[in-house]
Amino acid sequence: MIKQLMKNKQGFSAVEMIVILVIIASVGFVGYRVFQGQQTSNETTGTTETVNKSDPPIENSDDLQNAEEDLNNMNIDNLDSTELEQAEADLL
Repeated sequence: MIKQLMKNKQGFSAVEMIVILVIIASVGFVGYRVFQGQQTSNETTGTTETVNKSDPPIENSDDLQNAEEDLNNMNIDNLDSTELEQAEADLL
């Protein structure tokens, strides 16, 4: 019985290999299209780097202390949704 099973062992058929290659190619193609879509989206919207130009640059330790005081005095419970979203975007 075992000799008969070993005798019939042939491995993958050509059809099975083609199916595997088609699946791998499909996954690669979809991944590539998603990646290209993200790259195009970033180029058109300019989201590669966001800088808040309204904030003054920090030049000395007094500026840091003033910024810390402003943050400590900010009450985020009273912010509306757009202000909260802006604050979260500034942190990122």
